[in-house]
Amino acid sequence: MLFRSLLLGSSLVGCADNSVLYQQMTGAYQAHRFAEARDKAVKLSDQSRGDIQEQAKYIAGISAYRLGLDDAALADLQPLARTSDATIAGPSAATCGIIYYERMQDSSAMRYLKIARTKVIGEDQARVYYHMGLIDQRTGRWTEARREMSRALDVTGDREFRKVIEQRMNARSFTLQFGAYLLVGALGRFEEKHPCMVVPPQCYQTN
Repeated sequence: MLFRSLLLGSSLVGCADNSVLYQQMTGAYQAHRFAEARDKAVKLSDQSRGDIQEQAKYIAGISAYRLGLDDAALADLQPLARTSDATIAGPSAATCGIIYYERMQDSSAMRYLKIARTKVIGEDQARVYYHMGLIDQRTGRWTEARREMSRALDVTGDREFRKVIEQRMNARSFTLQFGAYLLVGALGRFEEKHPCMVVPPQCYQTN
């Protein structure tokens, strides 16, 4: 009985430590302190399991992308692109697609963007369609490009982004001046499903 009590006490200490670390991680990301957010996320990922580990890997990967560490971002996010949690899978796949788009690796970019298009919503979905259209233009598939750009127009409510899409649709050749657009709603959806301030201790599984 004493041994079991000691184990339980140790487990609860680990849960508390992880809870604090989770809040530090999300707080740093929200404050755009991406290096700190990534450090906290990597640490949390190493000492947790299940959903919490998945969430930590997501923040680590998105932070890496915002820091320009594309290889690290791909290492964290590619495995998450097919997770059952759409608030993680969608933006993970979309970010991988945008990285590959920027690297001009069009087949890989399109593969991840196709995964993302059914898992993100709103402005993020518009940005996925937009990048799919850019890839189609870059590879000479102008009919397909116009279809994807039209889908982006149907979804977006951003007037400035609409102008960019319309300008791109009317272009007669692909130019590099039309660059990548960051996702804008993904973190909000993630936070809605995974509140950073109140996390039940039973969600944490320490080593």
